[in-house]
Amino acid sequence: MVAYIARRLLQLPILLLLVSLIVFSLMSIAPGDPVPLMLGDYATKESIASLTHELGLDRPLPVQYLSWLGDAVRGDLGWSVQTRQDILWEIRVRLPNTLTLAVAAMGLALIVGIPVGIVASVKQNTWVDYLSMTFALGALSIPSFVLAIFLIMLFAVYLHWLPISGSPSVMEDPVGAARALILPCVALGARAAGGLARMTRSCMVEVLNQDYITTARGKGVRDFQIYLRHALKNAFIPVLTVIGINFAFMLGGSIVIEQIFSIPGIGGLMMRGVLGRDYPVIQGVSLVVAVIFVAVNLTTDVLYSYLDPRIRYD
Repeated sequence: MVAYIARRLLQLPILLLLVSLIVFSLMSIAPGDPVPLMLGDYATKESIASLTHELGLDRPLPVQYLSWLGDAVRGDLGWSVQTRQDILWEIRVRLPNTLTLAVAAMGLALIVGIPVGIVASVKQNTWVDYLSMTFALGALSIPSFVLAIFLIMLFAVYLHWLPISGSPSVMEDPVGAARALILPCVALGARAAGGLARMTRSCMVEVLNQDYITTARGKGVRDFQIYLRHALKNAFIPVLTVIGINFAFMLGGSIVIEQIFSIPGIGGLMMRGVLGRDYPVIQGVSLVVAVIFVAVNLTTDVLYSYLDPRIRYD
């Protein structure tokens, strides 16, 4: 196990190098000259030449990439063309908001999705199973932005129970911050909850039909222990994969939810960069999100061996 983690850590620099090359290449192969797009229609030749030199776009592509990579390794992702702010500083300020939203949404998905999947598998082919899977399919089918608008209309506009937008400081107003997170968490986590419910049910049904489950029942093991200690642990590996993928996508794909609920996260920063054609911001945010994806995948692989000791990465 330790040897596997060490090998994966040694592979990380190569993987991150490939990720950085892809991120840089996507911006480099974009059609058109990015500088006039950044400055707008009324840019002068002098301003275009100045910004081109400032961004280093007048140098060969390999030199540009090596310079950008060297700065990124030192923690320098450049400056935003729009705000003239340090990009890494902007990401560091906004990332905790996105992490809080993603962790809360994934926690909600786990609390709802896994129990629903377990109950559906235990009550297989009954009305409970059909109702549970209908809920899961509905959660998977509704786009997050549609659900967000519906939740705002119901709980904020009509019932006045929850705030529409904003995110107070957790230290200054923990109750207000928690209330402000409820609607975006439900909107972002509903789809993940539906996917987890369906995957948990499918894996649990397969495991519950195994011979060792029948043997455990024959020995008089209580149903509660069979479902949680024997069945769920062995069925959890595919579910863990879904959890890792969903959590990574929540971090990188929460742009719409952050925009709807006015949450100052990295999704909003990416949206601002795309709308403003701020290429350094797009590159910086894309690189940080890609690094998070790699870290989540590594953590998921390590947890596999904990759930199933038969797994050996030799």
